[in-house]
Amino acid sequence: MGEGFVMDVPKGRIYEFGEFQLHVARQSLYHKLADRWTALTPRVFDTLLFLVEHPQDLLDKPRMMTAIWPDVIVEENNLDQNISTLRHLLGERRGDQRYIVTVRRRGYRFVAPVRKLAASNLPVCDLVATGGERAAEAGDLPERPGTIGPRMKLWGIPGLTALAIVAMLTQWQDDEQPGAVIPPTQTLAVLPFRPLTATDRNESLELGMAETLIVRLNNSRLVVSPLSAVRRYGDPGQDAVAAGRALGVDAVLEGYLQRDRDRLRVSARLVKVGDGRQLWADRYDESFTNVFSVQDAIATKVWAALTPELTGEEPPFRRYTEDAEAYQLYVSGRFHRRRGSETGLRKALEFFHQAVERDPNFAPAHVGLAESYAALAVFGIAAPHSAFPQARQAVDRALELAPELGEAYASLGHIKVQYEHDWSGAELAYTRAIELNPNYAPARQWFGLYLSLSGRFGEGLEQMYYAQSLEPSSPLYPAMIGMLLTYQRRYDEAIEQLEKTLEMEPGLATARTYLAMAYLRQGEYDLAMQHLGESSSLTPGSAAYLGQIYALSGRRSDAEAEIEQLTAESQRRYVSAYDISTIYAGLGKSDETFAWLERALDERSQLIGWVPWDPVFDGIRSDPRYPEVVRRLNVEVRDD
Repeated sequence: MGEGFVMDVPKGRIYEFGEFQLHVARQSLYHKLADRWTALTPRVFDTLLFLVEHPQDLLDKPRMMTAIWPDVIVEENNLDQNISTLRHLLGERRGDQRYIVTVRRRGYRFVAPVRKLAASNLPVCDLVATGGERAAEAGDLPERPGTIGPRMKLWGIPGLTALAIVAMLTQWQDDEQPGAVIPPTQTLAVLPFRPLTATDRNESLELGMAETLIVRLNNSRLVVSPLSAVRRYGDPGQDAVAAGRALGVDAVLEGYLQRDRDRLRVSARLVKVGDGRQLWADRYDESFTNVFSVQDAIATKVWAALTPELTGEEPPFRRYTEDAEAYQLYVSGRFHRRRGSETGLRKALEFFHQAVERDPNFAPAHVGLAESYAALAVFGIAAPHSAFPQARQAVDRALELAPELGEAYASLGHIKVQYEHDWSGAELAYTRAIELNPNYAPARQWFGLYLSLSGRFGEGLEQMYYAQSLEPSSPLYPAMIGMLLTYQRRYDEAIEQLEKTLEMEPGLATARTYLAMAYLRQGEYDLAMQHLGESSSLTPGSAAYLGQIYALSGRRSDAEAEIEQLTAESQRRYVSAYDISTIYAGLGKSDETFAWLERALDERSQLIGWVPWDPVFDGIRSDPRYPEVVRRLNVEVRDD
């Protein structure tokens, strides 16, 4: 949490409004009726706290941005995204402004009555409930991923003695006392390492070094910006303090490196953003085989500089390989995997395969293989029956080697949803993934898709918003939110969401294609065609979107020509049977639609799970063949 108004609020303070309580010490929102806790990310918490601290006041945007991001210049969109997240968490739908009112061209007003409580004023059972996260840390599992478990009762806590209860109450009451000291959570950005000489770059290692340190240092006492947030600050001329201010963090770690055959030269320094003061700096000239020792040394020094009161208590970190060359191959695979193109995915597979050839026990490299194979199938580059079994083999090996690796469980859940249609198994895998690594955004994203596919759209959006809060600089998650809103037929909200996403990343194909779909469902065929034409790369299902536009706009001959073209292409490359079924559905040809849906079910076509929700199939839902299609999906569909 940044330095600002938040620091002056008593840690034990609780704000009550409507169905909710905001607990300052926990940075959590408690829903009284649902008996559910939701942890808030630092900036979302700061936004809500500022609103409830100024109820009924018209808060203009510059004032809010100055309070929430003190001494940091951020775009207005950051505030808008926080407000959007809060509206969802507070249960507000479009046009519903029970809590937060938007004042056009001005700012926001928190209109619900707010009552201030102190921890010492709460009933004993509520005070015991506030210890929920401590119970979770001791091994109790949360009620649902992303939430703290149900309220504990005094008589329902085995082994909780009167002395322990008194100690718990004393701790919470002490939060209100002037002498109470709660060390603040520090925030850090690790910038992509830069080349020592501009002509000798190793971009994969530069990003890999940063990513390794981000994973190594991120924990409850040191919140580190994700790689998606810092990648834009990898320019060799980037000023570290300016980057830190833009990211809203307390400190920045910057570094330079050069690999010269078997030598690794690294320099790194830690800078305080507030005053530009250097907290630590060092240089290393080592054999490349000592790259892990260099990472250990940097992480230890950064941890000691930012959390001096915890010296000697650095969180444990497992190395998954001791082979420096395998590590270099792995980070090269990660570098190409992020590009998302077919070329990038195939290059990533090459590097991950080489990494596991050098070290067959390198679990994250097996996860990289699983993710890359799955992506080939999801994006229609490879047939599901070809790619997903290889993905499953890789993830099984990763879990055999490292059963504590949350990323592996997330990939397992993804495979179970997209290919195996093992819905209950997928939920167990996602729950385990989030339990092991609650801040892994792809797990939240995939879990959100799974929940929505089974009709639990509210829970699905909750997970997607959580993913967005973990990586607010990534345009992918707001685009996925727009996609879910489209499947819910909330087209106006979807269009608004996706247009804001394109302001962040104009070239994002996911946002373009789903914006085209939202306009298509509203009968805005020209706008749909325009946005589809501006999409520069494939997204799942996009091969059929042009045919759908033709079919639904009455250009039947053009739609049929698209089907002929896709059928011809299927002789040379994989073409999803589901894609062809959607064009036939748009044309109102039921027999052909069901014939291709049968093929799609057999081949495990991507997007087949959206049959119960995709409006293009509205014309076949009364057909007696439709229930059999849903039955074969093996999912219990319910509408929340």
